[in-house]
Amino acid sequence: MSRKRTKTLIIIAFILIAALSISLIVAFTRIDKGIKTRDISWTEYSIGAFDESGKVIESKEALITKDFITVDGATFELEEDAKISYQVLCYNADQEYIATVDGPTDGTAVTFAEGTKYMRIQITPTADEDGEISLLEKSGYAKQLTVTVNK
Repeated sequence: MSRKRTKTLIIIAFILIAALSISLIVAFTRIDKGIKTRDISWTEYSIGAFDESGKVIESKEALITKDFITVDGATFELEEDAKISYQVLCYNADQEYIATVDGPTDGTAVTFAEGTKYMRIQITPTADEDGEISLLEKSGYAKQLTVTVNK
């Protein structure tokens, strides 16, 4: 093969790879823009609890969200035969604790405290045999509550 032909093939291969990369980026951008909400995954919870002032405390009796979550477009759906209760901790724009609201079990919407911009969630099992949540039980309890928020 001549050097000129090798150079030409390398340039063509580079152009094809660049075109493919750009096509994939455009496709994924369009897909991502179509989804405006997201569900809070069971992986976003850890074993622990909140105290009366909204601070994390060590506990094996509940699950809590690891991070602050926007309340924008938040909806809560409890499974029909759920074996959990939940609380929503309300925080302002500076992520300062405002109040704790018990999650309704009858399908009504959560009423956030005035000024709430962020929330954290605590899930407490109502029928845990040993009173402590194990890592194996974590996903089972978290999946009984579907929390959806805007992206």
